[in-house]
Amino acid sequence: MAVSIYNNLMSLNAQRHITITNNMLGKSLERLSSGLRINHASDDASGMAISEKLRGQISGLKRSIMNAQDGISMLQTAEGALEEVSAMLQRMRELAVQAANGTYTSNDRVELQKEVEQLKSEINRISAATEFNTKKLLNGDGTALWSASDNKISALIRGNVAEGNYEISLKANKIGQNQVFKTDIMTLQEGKIGASYVDSASDTTNIESVRNPKTLWATGTSDYTLTLYGPASTTSPSVATIGSYLQTGSAGVIGTPNISSALTFDGYALVEITGDNASAATTYFYSAKTGQLIGQSSDTDITNGISTTAGFSLSAVGTFQKGDKFLFSVSRGVNYTTAPTGSGAIRITGGPADQQLSISINYTSSGSLASATDKVTQTIYLADLDEQTGNLNIGSLDIVFDRTDNGSVNSGSGTLHIAGGGEAATTTTKLKDIARFIDADGNNLFENRQELTIWGNGQSAVIYLEADDTVADFEDKLTDAIVNKLGLGSENALVNSHLVDYISIPDTAGARTVKGTFIIQTALAGEQGEIAFSGDQRLLNALSLAEIQKSENNTTLVTIKDAHTGDLIGTDETGNDRVNGVINGIELVIDSRANVSAEWDSTNNTLIFKENANASTKKYYLHVVDNSTDLQIGPNKGQSLSVSIPQLDVKGLGIENVYLVSQSLAQKAIPDIDNALSQVVTIRATIGAQINRLEHTIKNLTVARENMTASESRIRDLDVAEEMATFTRYQILGQSGMAMLAQANQIPQMALQLLK
Repeated sequence: MAVSIYNNLMSLNAQRHITITNNMLGKSLERLSSGLRINHASDDASGMAISEKLRGQISGLKRSIMNAQDGISMLQTAEGALEEVSAMLQRMRELAVQAANGTYTSNDRVELQKEVEQLKSEINRISAATEFNTKKLLNGDGTALWSASDNKISALIRGNVAEGNYEISLKANKIGQNQVFKTDIMTLQEGKIGASYVDSASDTTNIESVRNPKTLWATGTSDYTLTLYGPASTTSPSVATIGSYLQTGSAGVIGTPNISSALTFDGYALVEITGDNASAATTYFYSAKTGQLIGQSSDTDITNGISTTAGFSLSAVGTFQKGDKFLFSVSRGVNYTTAPTGSGAIRITGGPADQQLSISINYTSSGSLASATDKVTQTIYLADLDEQTGNLNIGSLDIVFDRTDNGSVNSGSGTLHIAGGGEAATTTTKLKDIARFIDADGNNLFENRQELTIWGNGQSAVIYLEADDTVADFEDKLTDAIVNKLGLGSENALVNSHLVDYISIPDTAGARTVKGTFIIQTALAGEQGEIAFSGDQRLLNALSLAEIQKSENNTTLVTIKDAHTGDLIGTDETGNDRVNGVINGIELVIDSRANVSAEWDSTNNTLIFKENANASTKKYYLHVVDNSTDLQIGPNKGQSLSVSIPQLDVKGLGIENVYLVSQSLAQKAIPDIDNALSQVVTIRATIGAQINRLEHTIKNLTVARENMTASESRIRDLDVAEEMATFTRYQILGQSGMAMLAQANQIPQMALQLLK
C-alpha cells in the first residue's frame, strides 16, 4: 500500500461506511419510533400501495359497522312505536267485539266510539311524530314523496316506489249507488196543530219557508182571499166531527151528526157519555173565539138521537163506557164580509192547539205600489180532543194580510192545510210537538237539548237539536253536517239541497212515497259515501233510521301511462276505488266523484249517478319521488340495505271509517281492524328481520375488519424485535466505524517517520 499525505483513502472509506451506518441507524430509529415498517413510499412502494387500499377498506368497514348500529337504532325506534300501535289495535278490536254485543245501548256504544276515536288520533300522532334524527319513519315520507294534480286522486305509500310522473285516466264500467236512510213517520202529537201552504199555481211540491215567504198573488185589485180546509167566506149550518176519546174496552162508532135549523150556537160541542152503553150523556158548549164554557145540557139521549139543547142529533153504534167523549164543531152559517179575496204563499208555524198562532203576510197592490199600508185579519178557530187523555184544547189562527209598497205581483192560487194530532208533521212543526219524541210516560225528549253525531269520511260532525227547532231546521242542520263538515256533498247546489229531504208531499212510487219521513243520503256512491249516526238511544229510537238502499261501489277502469313518453304502465279495473300493483309501492286512492257525479232527477224526484261529461278527456297526474332510507352497510358502492316503512296512519291502515255506533258497524269493524293488525304485524316482522340481518352484518363486518387489519399490519407494522436487532447492529457498526475512522486519520502521520 502506498503511503500518501494528500489523499487518505482509508479515512474516506471509513467515512462512507459511517454515513451508511448512520443512515440505516436513522431509518431503524424512525421505524422503532413510529412502530411502522413503512413510513415513506420509498420504504416499500408496493407494500405502501397495498396497505393504503387496505386502510381504506378498514376505515370503511369501521364506519359501516357504526352505520349498521345506527340503522338498528332507527329500526328499533320504528318497531317500538309499532308495538304500541299494535297494542292500540288490539284494544280497538276488543272494543269492536264488545260493541257487537246486543246488550249495549246506543249511548253505551257512543262511549266506546269515543275511546276508538282517541286511539285513532293517537295512531295518527305516532305515525306523524315518530322520527329518528328528525327523519320521519311511519308517515310514508321516509319512503316516498308524492303530489297530485287534483285532490280527487291520492296515494298511499306501501313500499319501495317506482318514481316518475304518471298520467291517470278513468272510465266508469259500472255506475254504483249511494247509501240511503229513511226515518220513521213524523206525526203531530195529540193536542198539537201544524199548517203549511202548497203553491198549486207554480209547483205543487214547492213549500216555502216562513223565513222567506212569497209575495201574495194579485188579481188586479187590493183584495185577497185565502181558500182553507175549513170554513169558507160563506157557509151553511153544519156540524163536523173533530175527534173522539174512547177508553179501553170501548168500541163504538158515532154516526154523522145532523144539525137543527133552529140552532143558535157557533163553537164546539163536547159530548161525554154519563150512562152505561150510551144510555145518557152530557153536552158541553164552548165558544170558538174565547174557549169558554158557555153552557151544558144533560138532556142528551144519544140512543134516541135527540139533543134538545144542542140543536143537533147523532146516532151511536157499539159499546161505550162512562167517560167516553166526542168533539164536534158547530156552525149555524156565517158570512165573512171582511174576508179578503185572492190567494197567497204562506207557511204557518205549528204549535199546541191551545195556543193562538198568527202570521203576517205582505202583499203588493197591483194598482198602486206606493199606496198606504192597510190590513185585513182572518181568524181561524181550532180545537183538538186528545185521544190519549181526553183533554180538550182550543185555539185560534190569525192570518194578517198586510199590504206594503214593495215586492212583485203574480197570479195563481194555493191551499192552506191545517194538520191535527196524528197527522204528518209539516216542515214548520217544532220537534217538541212531534209524537215520536214523546215516550209512553209522556216525557218529551226535547226537555233537554239533543246531540246527534254523524260519522263518515273518516270524520264526525255534531249537530244540536233544540225543542223549538222545526223540521226544516233539522233538515238544514243535517245537510250542513253532511256537505260542509263531512265533505260528502256535491259541487251541484241542487243535489246538496236534496241530500236531506222531508217528505211533505209523497210521490206515487219510489223512496218518497211515505209522507212525514226524512230521506237522508250523501252525494258519493259506494263505501266512501257511507255515514252512521250516534246519539241518545231515545233519539235514535224516535228517528228509527232504516237503510233503504245499500251503497254499491263504482267499477272503474284505471289506465296509467308515463306522463312524458305516453308509454302504458298498466291498467286495472277496480271495484273499491283503490288500485294496487300498477305503480310499484303505490296504492292509488280515487275519490268516487272523480269520474261519477250525483245529479238530481226532478222528473222522478230522486238522486241519480252518472259518469261525468268530461270523463273521457279528463286526465289526472301523479308525481312520485323515491325517498327511501338506504343504510350503507359496506365499505364500497352499492353495499347498502334499503329500508322502506309504509304509511301507517289510520288511512294507511284502512281504519279511518271504523265506527262502533251500531251492532252492524261493530261487526264490520272487526275484519277491518284484523286487516290493520295484519299490516302492522307484517311490518314489524320485516323490521325485526332487518334488525337481525344488521346484527349479523355487524358481526361479518367486524370479522372482515379484523382480518383486513391483520393483513395491513403484516405489511405496514414493524417487527420490533427484528428491528431492534438491526438497530443494535447498526449502532455497533457506527461505534466501530468511528473508531476505525480515528485510526485511518492517523495513517498520514506515518509518513512523518519517513521524513525524520
